[in-house]
Amino acid sequence: MTPNNLCRTLIVYGSYAPGNPNHHCFADLPGTWRKGKILAHMLTRPDGIGPGECDVVEAWTIEFDDCHAEMFTPGWENQRKSLHRRWTTLDATMGPAWARTERRWWPENSDPMPSDPGMIVVNIYVPLEHFPYLASQNDIPSPDDEDDIFELWRQQKEGEKDYDSGVFIGLIKDSLPADLPEQFGDLPRGAEFVSRLSRFFEDHLLSSGNLLCGDEDSFYLYVWPLQRNALPPSQLVELARADIAQHANLLRSNGRAKDANALAALRFEFGEPVDDSSWSHDDPGVEALDSAADLCLELVTSDEPWFYCLSEACYGLAASFALRDWLMSVWYQSGFDFTPAYLLWKAGGKYSLKDGVCVVYEVERRLG
Repeated sequence: MTPNNLCRTLIVYGSYAPGNPNHHCFADLPGTWRKGKILAHMLTRPDGIGPGECDVVEAWTIEFDDCHAEMFTPGWENQRKSLHRRWTTLDATMGPAWARTERRWWPENSDPMPSDPGMIVVNIYVPLEHFPYLASQNDIPSPDDEDDIFELWRQQKEGEKDYDSGVFIGLIKDSLPADLPEQFGDLPRGAEFVSRLSRFFEDHLLSSGNLLCGDEDSFYLYVWPLQRNALPPSQLVELARADIAQHANLLRSNGRAKDANALAALRFEFGEPVDDSSWSHDDPGVEALDSAADLCLELVTSDEPWFYCLSEACYGLAASFALRDWLMSVWYQSGFDFTPAYLLWKAGGKYSLKDGVCVVYEVERRLG
């Protein structure tokens, strides 16, 4: 959840409305104030609204008259920067007791109904004590920094900002092997992570020396298993068996004997992938793996905001949970080895479960 820094309209009410004691906070904004209403739960007058829409509350809006550039026009970029500065300045003016969100507003002589053509949904400040969930809103990268993912990562890991994890989906893909110690070595257990990430780079660099740029100007969005890392079917089956055994052991150690037994009883074979449409989460093996996946999430030992951003970057390498968990496992509890799952993915192998059978199969591999 992030505030809208591109909004060009603000709602004010209570002591912040025109003519009232706190309106000076907004008096310098360019534009004309319009009287209208919002629906809210008025807990304490004049400013203490809360969630809900049981009360009609007088509220005013101002549309900034210096912000009318349309997207992709010459003035758009400057307007984005101006709006970012304006909203962050207003956030600071309102202080930590207030949070910015969006709310519906209606003109003065209209019915407060969603179908009313005058209704708009725009920015408003609300008291954080009545909207505590807004305390966890993410920061928004400034237009000056948003294209510099390494600067955003520095801000994130040093605690200066708390961005949405999706901002960092390209963090590792945009890195070079030589960048890894500087970008990640200063994290707790960062040296182990850099070592594991360096191994991944060695395993998957293309002949061009890049993870995603191949020969003849080809470019890929994701890392893919390479032909040079392929293994024979018998070894793929053994890796799948080892990975399933890890999940069975995890289930058993957490008192899930029935699920563990369902995995231990699987028969393994090499073949064609099971049709996804035939999968059933009522299948005991599939249900057991789902339960084990939930338990794997509980193995995480870090609750630092950067952890989830880095996890997103690891997943973004190949859209692979197996790769993500293997790379991030330096911050997981010991006792679960994600290596078989990684080696199976690296070799271009996958598996599907159905009716007591684990079918191991090959996926398309990329020439390296």
